[in-house]
This record gives sequence, C-alpha cells and structure tokens, in this order.
Amino acid sequence: VICLYTINPSTQEAFPVKFFEAYEIGIPVITFRNTALGKYVEEHGIGFVLTDGSEIKDFIKNMTLDEIFEKKNRIKEEKRIQTFSFESQEKMFIESIEAIN
Repeated sequence: VICLYTINPSTQEAFPVKFFEAYEIGIPVITFRNTALGKYVEEHGIGFVLTDGSEIKDFIKNMTLDEIFEKKNRIKEEKRIQTFSFESQEKMFIESIEAIN
C-alpha cells in the first residue's frame, strides 16, 4: 500500500486511514521520510520510507519479495507485542472486572 501525499504542514503529521487498514491486514506501506508516518514506519521497520516521489518508480521496480516478507513478518511481530503489552493486558483486566460488577 502506498501512503504518499504532498508534504505540507497538515499532512506532515497525518496518519492516513489506509495505513491503519494495511497494518491491520499485515501489508507494509511505502511512505515519505520527514513525516510522522515515515518516522513511525522507519522506527518500527514495518514498511518502506522514501525521500521523495522521484524514487517510487525505481524503488518498486527493484523491490524484492524477501524485502516485502521481512516487513510483513515485522508487522506480525509488532502486532504480537501489542497484544501482549502491559497496556493491552491492563485494559482486558479492567474490562473483565467491570463486567463482573
């Protein structure tokens, strides 16, 4: 999934809905550096980050299946960590207690 858009003050901090949709089904995204999304994707290794739109054609042409699967596996790992994070477990515990009352 490609999450590329013109970089301006309103889009620089944006997280497009298509990013969350792709993430939920385990598909890596392609986005720009110098954006909040680009920083998140790069820090978590869950997609590809380009400097600008001029790179997109060559990047897609040279991308390998191994690179894609590496990112897909990283998304799976990221989601597994979130599932078993303290916050998620705390939330489940509180919801269970509230359901008893």
